[in-house]
Amino acid sequence: MISLSALLPWSRAARMGGMLLVLTALTSGMALADVKLRAGDGKRSKDDVFIPEARDVSASFVAGSTVDIELVGTVGTLKQADFVVRQLPEHGTLTNLRPHPRESNKSLITYTHAGEQAGLFDKFTYSVRVDGGPFSAPATVSLRGQRMEPILSIVKMPSFGRVFLGGEATGTVSVRNMGRAPYRMNMVWSEGWAGPATLEVNPGDTVDFQMTFKPVRPGEVRHEIELQPGVKTSKLTLFGEGVRALTVSPGYLTLDYNRTTGVRSGILTLVNGRSDPMKVTLKFPIRLLAPASLEIPPQQKAEVLLQLPATDVPQFLGEVVVESDGVSEKVAVQSRPKPAELKLVSPEKGTLDFGQVTQRKATSRDIILANTGGELLVVEVQARNPYVSEFSGQALRLEPGQQRSVKVFLKSESLGNVISDLRIIGGASESVVTLKSYVREVTAPEATPVPPVVAALPAASSASPAVTPTAGISTPSAAPAAVDSAAVPTLPVAPAPVKRSAPVPSDAPRAPLNNVQNALAAYLATEGLPMPSSFINPHLDRVNNVELVDRETSNFTIAWKKPGVAPAGWALETASMAKDERSNLFIKTWNRVNHWKTVSGDNDKVVVKVLALRPASQYEMRVRGVDRDGKFSEPSPIFVVTTPEPWRVPAWAWRGMLVSALLVVIYMLWRARRGDFEFA
Repeated sequence: MISLSALLPWSRAARMGGMLLVLTALTSGMALADVKLRAGDGKRSKDDVFIPEARDVSASFVAGSTVDIELVGTVGTLKQADFVVRQLPEHGTLTNLRPHPRESNKSLITYTHAGEQAGLFDKFTYSVRVDGGPFSAPATVSLRGQRMEPILSIVKMPSFGRVFLGGEATGTVSVRNMGRAPYRMNMVWSEGWAGPATLEVNPGDTVDFQMTFKPVRPGEVRHEIELQPGVKTSKLTLFGEGVRALTVSPGYLTLDYNRTTGVRSGILTLVNGRSDPMKVTLKFPIRLLAPASLEIPPQQKAEVLLQLPATDVPQFLGEVVVESDGVSEKVAVQSRPKPAELKLVSPEKGTLDFGQVTQRKATSRDIILANTGGELLVVEVQARNPYVSEFSGQALRLEPGQQRSVKVFLKSESLGNVISDLRIIGGASESVVTLKSYVREVTAPEATPVPPVVAALPAASSASPAVTPTAGISTPSAAPAAVDSAAVPTLPVAPAPVKRSAPVPSDAPRAPLNNVQNALAAYLATEGLPMPSSFINPHLDRVNNVELVDRETSNFTIAWKKPGVAPAGWALETASMAKDERSNLFIKTWNRVNHWKTVSGDNDKVVVKVLALRPASQYEMRVRGVDRDGKFSEPSPIFVVTTPEPWRVPAWAWRGMLVSALLVVIYMLWRARRGDFEFA
């Protein structure tokens, strides 16, 4: 048994420990309650104070203009902040503060600069507060401006040339203001020059004004002035020359084409600057029509009509010399070729009658077209069923002065009258031909009688003249014409037999060539036939050098430098040899290459890749420029490119594989003989 005295000390200790536990729990509860009280539901006490902060801001402006500024405050709440301006700017004004449309801690204000004379640096200060609390320390808004200045640039310089004493010439000057401020200046011109007293140009505008040159003494007169001092682009250079005697203008005359009369003409103005009459003599090319001489009264001018007749269609480039008392003036005269003009030569009345034709039997008739102009004419011949044009769906090219026969085919299933229109569209004109025929029914199989004269005709000679192709010219083959059997007459009596000369064998000896013929034969074999001058545009620059960039078995890449005057396109030509049976000579012909494309390269070079080539082949080529009218430049120097051979398995590899195969066979036979393989 345990005595009470023994349990007494333990009971006292237990009571002390329990009291300690109770005190600890109470303390923890009070602390937890205090934490919850402080945290609450996220709301602050009314005694809490927000002290916001205003931030420094910078902005730029143009003198005399306005700029919107955004004021920013740092606050710890979503309530709308209040802003106030503390210090006003010195060189401008401010508008009322406006709340920011999206953010509560920002505000907007507009600054207006005082003008060009005011300073370009300005500032003001502001403060911010929240919910009626104290204002923050002031922040500074720094403003930096720049003045609006004009920047003049000369767009067009005038040209005066030679002016006789006592006369005058005018020219136009174009000035553009590329700055942001208007330009206004009182102008002062030197002796001999006259222009506007005041020049005004608004920002972004271009102003044209007239300059007048009145020489007071003979000789060259030059005047340079900067319209805006200190700006190099505004430097205006005026140049003229005063002369005493005859003045001829213009110095370069272009003849204009009159479509009604077909005449190309221009006016040459001659001015007599002397006080006595002047006799003038004109020398001009034979194609040009003009008076040989005329007399100009004192201090007067005369107009001379220069013209090319309507029958003269090629391009004209010549020089007219005007002489008087030992003084001569030269005027360059040019004119483009007479524009391409379509003419329907046949049928003259615009109606093509096929007559009576047989049903389902092809019949053809010809129309003849001509280009009476001096430029290439591209014609489209449109026919409607059952009529079909020989060049249906493709363009027909007519060279200047060329006549071309075009076949129109008819094969009708219907009977009776068949009437339709044939439209010929080319250049600026259109011709309409009425096509009509009467289709009759096939009654019985008809045999076409062969006239005796046809049977007696000799076969076509193999020595007939051959047509040599010319570079750049393609001659379309004529479609075979179907012959109506009803149109072939039967001749009752056969004519006398035709005596046929013996053909000359190709290996027959020919007369030896002289030196000139040998030189011509060598030129044709190395260079080929030259292109006609009517196909050449002398103003296109020639490609001087073609370099090889890369080559493969089926293509190669070449490049050349872009000329100063870029053509509308390029033409690549490759050479081939053809034998002329008549002269037994080989002639080099140049043919257009179509399988090529341009690739990207340097800006100053043209890079071309030629495709679809044969491996291990040599190609002789040259390059031409082509203008919008289909005319060519002079050809480039001839260059030769050889494509490499395709890759093949080397012979030693084939030998190695054969030896290896033989060794494998021998080894397998040896093992089989030794009995390594068992067969059931």
